Amino acid sequence: MRKTVYISGIRKWLIDISVFIRFCFAALTYFGFIKGVRNIYKYLADKNNLFYDLPNRYVKNDINIFVVPDVPPLNTKDFITYLIKDVEVLVENKKPTLLFGIVCISSVCPYKCAYCYNISEHTNKQLLSSEKIFQTIDEFIQLGVKNIYLSGGEPMVREEIIPEILNKFTLKNIGFWLITTGWALDEVKLTTYKKLGLRGIMISLDALKSDYINKIKGTGAFETAVEVIKAAHDAGLLVVADCVMNRFLLADDNFTDYTSFAGKSGVNFINCYVPHTNESYLDEALKSFTVSELKRVGALARRNQTARNSINQPIAYSPDIFEAKRGCLGGKLFFYISPDGSVKACPFQKKVLGNINTQSLTEIIENFDKEGCREACEMNMLLRSVE
Repeated sequence: MRKTVYISGIRKWLIDISVFIRFCFAALTYFGFIKGVRNIYKYLADKNNLFYDLPNRYVKNDINIFVVPDVPPLNTKDFITYLIKDVEVLVENKKPTLLFGIVCISSVCPYKCAYCYNISEHTNKQLLSSEKIFQTIDEFIQLGVKNIYLSGGEPMVREEIIPEILNKFTLKNIGFWLITTGWALDEVKLTTYKKLGLRGIMISLDALKSDYINKIKGTGAFETAVEVIKAAHDAGLLVVADCVMNRFLLADDNFTDYTSFAGKSGVNFINCYVPHTNESYLDEALKSFTVSELKRVGALARRNQTARNSINQPIAYSPDIFEAKRGCLGGKLFFYISPDGSVKACPFQKKVLGNINTQSLTEIIENFDKEGCREACEMNMLLRSVE
């Protein structure tokens, strides 16, 4: 049974009103009446607020309603708490609270994606023990994250520990996701993971052309991804397509064809990422984007979010454009655990903050908070030129 639907029109409008009322009440309670009114006014006056540029539809999965995958469901207390904390960030210049953690549970991958940011760390054996992975996830949860992304390598190479992870933390009210190529997944496994608490999958799908994807990733990668997207959708999971944009997709018709194909396959959200510099790039289409091309990605995503003929299509979203407005979010909203246990503020930064094999995650993050982040990757410097 398919349990994921889009909400638009009057139903979405009623949800918006409900969220706004809950937000105002929570802000007045949290800040006090006078300060609350002032902070609400200042927050709404800032075009970087989370109410600005909302899409014309939401995604409902079971009882939860989502605007983007990374934030808590709109109809939960956690989302209102996230809004209040965002008021403190924009109005009072406070540090954001952690929202999610990325944990690479496998250092092995069957594919060799040309743009993979940690391909140099892939090995033929696992580098993290299951006990260390459990401990790190528990620490992330204690630090307040609302989503945990199980990544790799390919996490399904280590599929024996995925049910253990979901079982162990099933009562923690955390959104668990698999960041995957689809390798070794099928509807039976996905249905089991759904019952154990998996919220969704983020699956790599960068184009409509099988020959292009198979060249970039490896033989059969496109066919596997499409089959698993359908299986995940039928299992009742949220499905996010992680799309590393290429120059072919910057054309209106090509991007529309891509989103339409993704939607028909079972995708609910599309994360539109721009390529990051990587010495292994094989294709002109994957070389780092210019500022104008980055702006083009934002324009395509925004058109998808607002067009009337898109109300039953996946919601396209660009984390890169969000960072262009807000600044680098690595070490603020999230931390990244690499396949060998190294902790980084962002997977694209070179600086290693520590290693969970020798230090606790909590200690590493506390030290980072004291020292601050002074590193700016090439993409972050480009993003600063967008606004």
